Amino acid sequence: MKKIGIIAMLCIIILLVIHQSMAKEIRTEITINAPAEKVWQVLTDFGAYPTWNPYIVKMEGTLVEGERMQATLARPDGTTSTLNPKVRELKVGERIVMRKQVLGGIIVGANHIFEVKSNPDGSTTFVQAMTFNGFATYKFDTEMLKKQFEAMNRALKSRVEAL
Repeated sequence: MKKIGIIAMLCIIILLVIHQSMAKEIRTEITINAPAEKVWQVLTDFGAYPTWNPYIVKMEGTLVEGERMQATLARPDGTTSTLNPKVRELKVGERIVMRKQVLGGIIVGANHIFEVKSNPDGSTTFVQAMTFNGFATYKFDTEMLKKQFEAMNRALKSRVEAL
């Protein structure tokens, strides 16, 4: 009986190591020639997303920590998918973290991070990142996602700077 317990414990440790080794991260950023307040205003005006955002074409819900949002994402093949991430962290004017997970993050867990940072010259650095973990992370095409993030970043920059 003791051997079974030791073997089970070793299996759990091995699975946890494999799970963590599958972690991935995407990080993009862009400088926007406008104050951070203006960038935040456009970023959180979800009703306007269909008019300018090529990646998150629709976002619904209340931006409150602990609440679920409904995000419709455009895929490169022209189809869309809808996710219901939870607002995990919200620092108004600075940072949003939304999390989507399957089976508590064991299969897959993803944090979508948006950061708005003021620069000394009055411009703003917008950071969009995603961290993944779980056994299904191998299925994520990180290069495609990075391109979609960069397209959204450029569109956000154009939208903010045009206002």
